[in-house]
Amino acid sequence: DAKTDAKTEKKTETDATRSDAAILSEATATPKGVEAVAAMQMERSSHVSQQLEQLTAKMTDAEATDAQIAEASEQHDALMDRESKMIALEEQLMQQYAHVVVTVDDAQQYTVNVHAPSLSKTEAANMLTAAIEQLHAAPQNVAVKLIR
Repeated sequence: DAKTDAKTEKKTETDATRSDAAILSEATATPKGVEAVAAMQMERSSHVSQQLEQLTAKMTDAEATDAQIAEASEQHDALMDRESKMIALEEQLMQQYAHVVVTVDDAQQYTVNVHAPSLSKTEAANMLTAAIEQLHAAPQNVAVKLIR
């Protein structure tokens, strides 16, 4: 019967649409747990790559002055130094925690993001101490964030 087929077709279409919407919602949802740590790592890596590209372009610009080239070179070296310190800290912390990423914002505020079921005050304090020492950061510029 054509009427029943039309209802079935409409219902199937609605289910498919709802299903697509649910899939889209899941795909665009804020990642949690291990996925959040991986997303932070990819974002940091992408941001550093973009910064390095910009600085390299400044260093190789034929119209740049010696001072501009020197400044870009210093910024490039500082960025590479900061990145290597952050990676070293992550590697140290990954001896105890499987998923760690250190992030930094434009105000030089570092965050040690750790995926773990829980974190004791002592563990967090040890992470803060390690971050302060290895990143040569002021205590007020370092935080630890538990990602569950």
